[in-house]
Parts: sequence; C-alpha cells; structure tokens
Amino acid sequence: PLFRLFWRRADRVIAISEVVKAWLVRDCGLPANRVRVIHYGIEPERFMKPSQDLRSTWGLGERPIIGTVGRLEPVKGFDLLIRAMPAVLRRMPEATLLIAGHDPWGYGRTLQSLVEQLDLEGRVRLVGFQNDVCSFFHAVDVFAFASRSEGFGQVVIEAMAAGKPVVVPRMAPLTEIVLHGEVGVCVEPESPETLAEAIVWLLSHPEEAERMGKKGAKRVLDVFSATRMAQQTVGLYQGLRKP
Repeated sequence: PLFRLFWRRADRVIAISEVVKAWLVRDCGLPANRVRVIHYGIEPERFMKPSQDLRSTWGLGERPIIGTVGRLEPVKGFDLLIRAMPAVLRRMPEATLLIAGHDPWGYGRTLQSLVEQLDLEGRVRLVGFQNDVCSFFHAVDVFAFASRSEGFGQVVIEAMAAGKPVVVPRMAPLTEIVLHGEVGVCVEPESPETLAEAIVWLLSHPEEAERMGKKGAKRVLDVFSATRMAQQTVGLYQGLRKP
C-alpha cells in the first residue's frame, strides 16, 4: 500500500505503543531504529471532576457499578463482560454493568439479546454514547475493559485519570498502561471467569481499589499526559533537524 512507501521514506515514524512499533517493524519492514514509541497522551485535568451526578440522574443509588466505554463492535469484548456478570452477581447481587458507546452498526441489538438470554435485565444497561464521559467515569466504582485488540487504549488512561481502578486483559499494549496490582488488575484474555474474579475483588476491597485509582491518576500525569507527549514529539523533531 502507498502509505507504507511513505513510511519507509520517513526519517522517523512515531508509534503510539510498543505493539504498534513491533507491527511496523515485523509487517511493514521498517528498521527498528527508525521507529520511536511516544505514548498517546491526554489532558488529565479534564477527567478529575465530574460536571454532573449520573448516579442520581440514572437512579443508581449506592449499588456497586462497573463501567465500560467503547464503540459497540465485537472486537471490544463487551460480550465477555456481559458473560462475566452472572458470576459477579452471585457475590454482589446489586452490582450493575453500564456499557457506554456509539453503536454505528447495530451491534447493540446482539448485546441486548445476550443480556436477555442470561436473564440480566436491569443488571446490564446499554446507556448509549456519552457526551460527558468524565461524569460517566466518576459514576462507576470499577472500570472494566475487555477489548480483544487495541493499538493503545485511550479510554483506559481516561478512566485512570478519573481515579478509577481498571480491569484489562493481559495483552499488549494494555500491559504497557496498566501495572498489575498497582493501578488495576490484568486478567486472562477471553475469560469472563477471571474478569468476574477481578471485578468482585476490587468491589469488595474498596480501600485497595481507591489506592489503585489514585496511583493510576498519578501514572497518567507522569507518563500519559498530552504535555509529555508534546515534549517528546518536539524533542524528536529537534533531534532530526539538519544543520
């Protein structure tokens, strides 16, 4: 493809994660020394304080809330989270899973059918696209992300910036973001059982969950901020300037 020819002519190519760099080297034939990893960054302050109380708006009360965000499509693994919920509910009958995201292809109908098949009506809610994703993050106790493939995982660092402990599959690049046992829990991919175990553990250990959330927010400030991303990008350009 034409874009690969352009990449090969570039002095440097920026990859947003180590797994993207590996793909560029392995599948696109770029020399490893010409690919620089600069992690994607966000403005953490945008996620520190909610503008509205969605728990009250949605009538959620004090029940344990698991949240996830993403475009509704099979690769995002929402079906795995739904299948994890019966095991979560056996330990925490009041728990609720909120799935937020745009549904461009109607995949939400498939997810809703799975909810009904597993008799989870009222315990799994598809809440649609959220303009105020910051308030969504602050409405949940645990952010769970079961994606089957990612180039980075921006929504994970957004949830961390909001101070939420996260549950993610143990796969690159999510393991570049989430330090297991420090800012969240990494579980086996494609495993509703281990997703449920991690979610229940975090919900039943609120002090540990809060500690992880605070460490996650600090990690975003230190490693995944837009400021750091910009500084590293400018530094890369400056290093390539010819006399």
